[in-house]
Amino acid sequence: MDLYIFRHGETDWNRERRLQGHTDIPLNQTGVDQAHKLAELIAPFKPQVIFTSDLSRARETAKIVNKVLKVPLYENKGLRECHVGIAEGMLRDDVTKLHGDNFWDRWVSVAPEDVHFAFPSGEKKSDHLKRMISCIEEFCRQHPQYERIAISTHGGSLRRVVHHCENAPAEAVALPNCVLYKLSFDVDTRTWQYHQLIAASE
Repeated sequence: MDLYIFRHGETDWNRERRLQGHTDIPLNQTGVDQAHKLAELIAPFKPQVIFTSDLSRARETAKIVNKVLKVPLYENKGLRECHVGIAEGMLRDDVTKLHGDNFWDRWVSVAPEDVHFAFPSGEKKSDHLKRMISCIEEFCRQHPQYERIAISTHGGSLRRVVHHCENAPAEAVALPNCVLYKLSFDVDTRTWQYHQLIAASE
């Protein structure tokens, strides 16, 4: 199955560099505009279904994209962003002031030694990845009729899934709002492949 996975459009908290996690923040007008551009970018690939996080920023992005695609749309809380514990609602600069640059570097790192990192009282990156992969694989198993699936999710979610794939870039992938990547998943062998960055719509 080909997976066209993208990050949601901009929110006011994104603009402020404020950590959202599970906090449900809607798109701002820039985010709405980005989602309309994303719809044009993804349409030529003809996804047959959209699978989205239930948080409004991802769900709104998916619905805007679906005004063009006009395909079935499913949502699942398993596609949510990583829960960042006490850091939810904090500015990135405040996080580094409290915990140091190394703390933030470990959060964005894709190195194996940082896979179990978590914010205090937050979800481990490894648990977040397990949740995401389980959610997507189960959807694929339940819907074998789809060969091309669009997935609307979040920055951390997208990064973890991309770097779970074979052939993924060695460095952490870029995550601008409405960035679009192509991956693939083989249901029979449960193997994931990275293909390409399709577009980074800002």
